[in-house]
Amino acid sequence: MPQLVLHTGGHSRLLAQLGSGLLEQRRLLRREGIGLRFRGIASPRKQWDQLAAAMGRSQHEPWQRALRWQRRWPRDTWLCSALFHRCLLRDRRFNHWRDWLEAQNLELRVVVHLLHPEEQSWQAFVERILQLKKTPPGASAAADPRGAQVLLYNDLYNELIEAAGVCGARFVLHDQPRQPDWGRLLPPHGSMASTLDQPFWPSQAVKESPDPRLFALSLVVQQNLRNAAGGKPGKRLLRAAIATAAQQLPPLNQAEAKQMAREAGWSPPEGAALEAGLQRFASRVWGRSWPAPHPSHAEDTLGSDLPERRNAIAAAAAQLLSC
Repeated sequence: MPQLVLHTGGHSRLLAQLGSGLLEQRRLLRREGIGLRFRGIASPRKQWDQLAAAMGRSQHEPWQRALRWQRRWPRDTWLCSALFHRCLLRDRRFNHWRDWLEAQNLELRVVVHLLHPEEQSWQAFVERILQLKKTPPGASAAADPRGAQVLLYNDLYNELIEAAGVCGARFVLHDQPRQPDWGRLLPPHGSMASTLDQPFWPSQAVKESPDPRLFALSLVVQQNLRNAAGGKPGKRLLRAAIATAAQQLPPLNQAEAKQMAREAGWSPPEGAALEAGLQRFASRVWGRSWPAPHPSHAEDTLGSDLPERRNAIAAAAAQLLSC
C-alpha cells in the first residue's frame, strides 16, 4: 500500500524552509518513487495548504478530488504544511483520517519536525515581534501557559504517539550545523525514504534568519505603539517601513538582539518540569536521552557601543511612529 507522509510541526518558518528543501530535491525524490503532490493544477505548496485546511475542517471532498488520479498511478506521496500540525494532535482526528485514507488505499504516516525548546521559544518570539503582535507581560514560555504547553513535547504529542505508534509517527529534531544541500541528509547507501528513520536532521538553511536590526527596530516600535500620538498606522505599511529603515541602522548581532528581547520580557524556557518532560519524550520516541543543543557556529558578544546603537534604533522608531 502506498504511503502518505505528512511533514508538519509547530514552527511555520521551519516548515517553510523544509518545504523549500523538499521541492529543491523533487527530482531525486521522484527517482525514489516519492511525489510531492497529487495531480492537479495547484502548485505543491498551495495543494499542501489546501489539503491541510480541508483535513482540519473534516472535509473529504478536496481529498477525493486530489486522490482521483492516485488510484490509477499509485505512489508514495510527501506533503509538507504547518497547517497539518493542529488537526493531527487529537487522537480522534488522527484515527478518523488514518481509517479514511486506508479506505482510499493510502497508509498514513506523520513526521513532526521539532526545534530545541529554547530555539522554538526564541523563533516564536521573533515572529510575533516581526508581525507587531502584542506580547503578554513576561513573554517567557514559563510565564505564558500557551507558550509553555507547546514546549512540553511529551504532553503535547502524547495522544498522537499513542494513536499512531512508533511506526505511524516519527519525530525529527533539527539541531545540527547548517548544510546548504538537503540531499546531504541521504545516508551513504540509503534512500530518501530511509531519512524518515533518522531522529536528527541538519537545520534547513534555505532562508536566512531575520536581520537582528529588523527584529530590534520592530521590538522598539511594538513597545511604543500604545503610546503613539494620533491614529496608529496600518501594520502592513508599518512593517514595510520598518524593513526599509532597519537597513540604514548600524550593525547588530544575535546576542545583542537577544539581550534586548530579555529586557522586553523574553527568557529561555527552563525548569525541572521541562527537562523531565523532554527526557521522557526522547525516551519514548527515540529510545535515548534528549540531546544537548548543538553549539552555535559563531558566538556573538555584546559590543561596547551597544548604547549608541540603541539610541539609533529608538530614534528610527520615533520617526516611524511620528509619520
